[in-house]
Amino acid sequence: MTMENKTSFVLYVDTIHVVNKLPDEYAGKLFKLILAYVNDESPVTNDPLLEIAFEPIKQQLKRDLKKWNSIRQKRSEAGKIGGRKNGKLAKKQSNQANDSFDKQNQANDSFEKQSESNESVSVNVNVNVNDNVINKNQSKIDHVVSELLSYFNTTFRKKSKIVSQKVVKAYLNRIKEGYSIDDIKCAMKNASMDSFHKENGFKHCTMEFFSRSEKIDKFVTITTSNNSPRYIPTK
Repeated sequence: MTMENKTSFVLYVDTIHVVNKLPDEYAGKLFKLILAYVNDESPVTNDPLLEIAFEPIKQQLKRDLKKWNSIRQKRSEAGKIGGRKNGKLAKKQSNQANDSFDKQNQANDSFEKQSESNESVSVNVNVNVNDNVINKNQSKIDHVVSELLSYFNTTFRKKSKIVSQKVVKAYLNRIKEGYSIDDIKCAMKNASMDSFHKENGFKHCTMEFFSRSEKIDKFVTITTSNNSPRYIPTK
């Protein structure tokens, strides 16, 4: 995130709904992660829960920076035109930029109020779910990993029971990059019909193997047949 010539950022008040659900230690780490990000330090966390809490904040910061750069560019162009002419057009464009920014702020305020209203309704409907956002996110992660592990064991007739934290994080990254669970399953299915892997007893086929983007790309579009070319996989 390039914050050149920008010395401040907006942290929305509704962030408190996530922060309040975090233990104090995680809340402190989240705040440090945010400050590192807006200072262009490209922070990285290996904690999936902290990463999930930070991701929506990071995306909002990106959107705000994009709006700020757009408005700054419009004002700069307006100033140049004003210098060449009599300044009337520059004032008009500057006002348009300000109006656009004000409208966007109003839209953000409206969205935040609607979000708070929706959250209030959600709490009334199901208190148990909203009482613990972290448990909900962890439950989603567990479901994804469990589904992939079950499909993997069924497809390759294995009995794997444990998936390391590193591999879990890799799968979460693939999903963030746009891969679906069905894409990963399709890659597993096509690999299970590959002659090389069959002949080698699927020893290269592991949960870690299919967490790599290049392996998903390789097998998700492959058409498996008896005449398909052989290859040597990269470990």
